[in-house]
Amino acid sequence: EIKLGCVERAMPAVVDAAHRLKSGARAVGALRLGDICAEIEQKAPSLEPGALDILLQRFDAELGAVDAHLASLRHAAGPGPN
Repeated sequence: EIKLGCVERAMPAVVDAAHRLKSGARAVGALRLGDICAEIEQKAPSLEPGALDILLQRFDAELGAVDAHLASLRHAAGPGPN
């Protein structure tokens, strides 16, 4: 939702999605992702497109790191019940 809203320049949707993800990320301990979402939430409406793209690159990188961490936890837990 954040990326799509940025592409469409629908800043109210970006702010709303960033707010929701910020809360969820912080609740599960993904604090850097939560901080980036907070920055998107606060700055997106006033950012120039180039600056917004840079912020989205940071968002993508951190989201990838969270995804990788979650995958490693699933792998370490082994197969689930049958």
